[in-house]
Amino acid sequence: MGKELHECEAHERRIVLVATPKTREEIRKRLVWRYLFFGSDLPLPASTSALQGYAAEVLIPSTLRFGLRLHSLLKGHRGLFPYPVIEPQAARTHFQFPMSHPVDGHVYACSEGEPLLYVPLERFHRYMFEAKLAAFQWLCSALRARRVSVVSVVEDGKGVTASFRLPPIETEGGPFSSEANAAVHSRHRSTASTVYEYAQSDRPPVEYDSPWMAGEPTWKSMQRLRLEEGLEKCRAELNYQDDMGVNGEVSAFFDRINLKLGGKFEEMKSQKIEFDVEFWPIQ
Repeated sequence: MGKELHECEAHERRIVLVATPKTREEIRKRLVWRYLFFGSDLPLPASTSALQGYAAEVLIPSTLRFGLRLHSLLKGHRGLFPYPVIEPQAARTHFQFPMSHPVDGHVYACSEGEPLLYVPLERFHRYMFEAKLAAFQWLCSALRARRVSVVSVVEDGKGVTASFRLPPIETEGGPFSSEANAAVHSRHRSTASTVYEYAQSDRPPVEYDSPWMAGEPTWKSMQRLRLEEGLEKCRAELNYQDDMGVNGEVSAFFDRINLKLGGKFEEMKSQKIEFDVEFWPIQ
């Protein structure tokens, strides 16, 4: 399964369950039990006693429905688990995981930006947003940026520029400092900007390649104009607005079969950040 998954596109294997044969069988039994008695849309009760009470009130009169579901299972017409399952050793061999992962019985997700890296489902969006932000900073470093200033930040349709702070990121240009600039930006009178500065270097700008660039036309334009025309200043955007199918409905599915994610699922926050980028002169 590991090799076959490795050869698939990221969107085809977005979410996977890492499980040993023993854990897989336990989950299969849970799925069968849930499907037979509750159908595909009913959440599991919180306890066995609640289960028995629910069965007494609802399930006994539904014998025919139970029989149809059992027939479907026996005939193999029902795919109860909609995601690929991979054993821990195969997962380690074919994919990358954060430190201390993968964990047996845990759910992971990947993106096109880093297709071989699987991160725990519950913090997928936080990690991928920061990964895309890091890719932008590496792009700026490769092109020998001097200063990157946040012009505006819109999160879930609301302006949050004044409270937004970029995390520190190490690049080939060295660590860059950040500061909250108290001066009011000329275009956005009610906001402050966050500023990142890169150390001066004699190295020429070089091309930077990342899958994250595919959906960001301003990144491509900035790189081309910098390398071909010696661009000195520009404005660029970073957009994180696609949940990639990793959302509350997915989290709820795993909750219904009592498969815990290891933490509270963090919903995606739609974000759009505008940057002003200034470059060091090309020698």
